[in-house]
This record gives sequence, C-alpha cells and structure tokens, in this order.
Amino acid sequence: MRSRKGTAILFFSRSIMIDAAEKDLLKGKGQSLNAQLTKALTTRTLQTARQSGLPIYQIDEQHQVGDTFGQRISNAFETVFSKGYDAVICIGNDAASLDHVKWDRLSISLSNGENVIGPDYRAGAYLIGLTRKSFNKEQFQNLRWQTKDLIADLKNFCETYNELEQVADLNNWDDLKLAARSFSTIRRILTAICGVLSIPVSQYRQISICSHDAIDLRGPPQFLLGQAA
Repeated sequence: MRSRKGTAILFFSRSIMIDAAEKDLLKGKGQSLNAQLTKALTTRTLQTARQSGLPIYQIDEQHQVGDTFGQRISNAFETVFSKGYDAVICIGNDAASLDHVKWDRLSISLSNGENVIGPDYRAGAYLIGLTRKSFNKEQFQNLRWQTKDLIADLKNFCETYNELEQVADLNNWDDLKLAARSFSTIRRILTAICGVLSIPVSQYRQISICSHDAIDLRGPPQFLLGQAA
C-alpha cells in the first residue's frame, strides 16, 4: 500500500512553444518573441510555486490524456493523487500573479478538508485545490470547463471551499497591459520584452527599472511526468 502524503502542486499547462503559438500575447510580433514572453511568465510562476516548498508535478500536452479539457485536467489530478497525496493544488501559467497566495494557509485548509478556489475575472479559475476525499473524477471532468459557468460549477462541486483573491488572467496584449499596472513582476517582464520589440512602455505605463531589478529570462527547469520538482 502506498504511504499517504500531504499536498502537491500540479502545474497543468501547455509547453512554452505550443502556448506561444496559441496565444498572440504580443499582438502579432511573432512566435519567437511570444515564446520569450511565455517562457518568462512560466519561469516566474514556477519560481513562485517553489516558494511553497511543496513537490511540483508538471503535466503538459505531451503527457495529458483525454479528448476534452475536462478529461485532460481530471486525468492529471488523478495522476498526482495516485502518488499518494491527500490534496492537489492545480495552477497554470496564465495568472497575472501568484505572489498573494499563502501556500501554508492553502495546505492547512486542504488538510482540514476545505477545498480552495482562485477565480479570475473571466469566470475561470487560476488555482484549484482539491482534497482526495472530494475528488470525483467523473463529476469533475464534466464541469462546464472554459465557459462562464465554470466557477459556479466548481463551487457546487467543492461544497466546502475557501475562495482566494480574484486576479486577472493573461490571454492577450490588453490583459498584459492591465496586469502591468498592478504587478511589478509583470512590469519587469514587459519592460524587458518591450525593449526587444521597441514598443514604448507608455502604451501600458511609464516605468523606471533599475538594473538590479531585471527579470531572469532563463527557461524553467523541465519536470518529467511523475517526477517531483
């Protein structure tokens, strides 16, 4: 019998190049520069998640199983739960920021049997934390994913949950401009990318950046399916 564990993080997202091709974040500036931005955002998300001290499992499109989004994310949760964890926190790379997330509080909520939902402004979710006891694969995969009804469905599914601060998601250039007004990390990333593109930063906000505050644009480490970070 597999020994029981605490909480793990599931990083559920497309790979950098696929995500860059699907999202025109930099408004027609090309896949290469979109990939550079996607890499920076993904790196930042993983850096923030590592501060939790929790094991991280990355499942991208090469390892996702299922024909629909609901099937793919349900199978991903099941994969991590199968490793013996009592709770799984799922995140992607499209949230403007996870800096406000108190990982220790999330773990306590989950250990007390309370699920966690982080809503975005499009009625989606940037974070979903589920306990093993509450996870029903069939019901979970049949939620109305990628629609305006998802949050309502999630709340009904979870029954008992804590709701986190609502944040913006990042799907296009307008989303990035708005996020830059609130999050210093997004401002630093965009300043670096805008410098490459010669796009005036005044398009989203006049920013003064010190050299020691530059963002690290190196790619994130690769996590194999079934291998914790």
